[in-house]
Amino acid sequence: LFANCLTDTIGARAYYFKHIMHDWSDDNCRVILKHTTAAMERGFSKLLIEDYIVPDTNAGPKEALTDMIVMIWCPGIERTRQRWIELLKSVGLTITNFWLPAGYHKGIIEAELQGEPKDSAEV
Repeated sequence: LFANCLTDTIGARAYYFKHIMHDWSDDNCRVILKHTTAAMERGFSKLLIEDYIVPDTNAGPKEALTDMIVMIWCPGIERTRQRWIELLKSVGLTITNFWLPAGYHKGIIEAELQGEPKDSAEV
């Protein structure tokens, strides 16, 4: 699914995925994200995911249709805010912000590794 192509980018400041995760099931996303978290540096690296962030309730017809299309074409899903939180938490990430323009359901999810950052003397 996702070969570990992050070996040359260990400890990068940011890891950016645009329209990748919605093509995959939660289990396959966990594989991708586990490779990513293994390369991240706690307290320094950020994960940025640009994708749909469907409202937890009252999703509009566009989001529902997009979700159905993704389910038909690939094993993916358009995730709600809560599903994003649960998915990223399951691989040791904490969401620090949802960058989402008002009235628009495509945005950027900013996350970092859970836990305490390295001591400043170690950096």
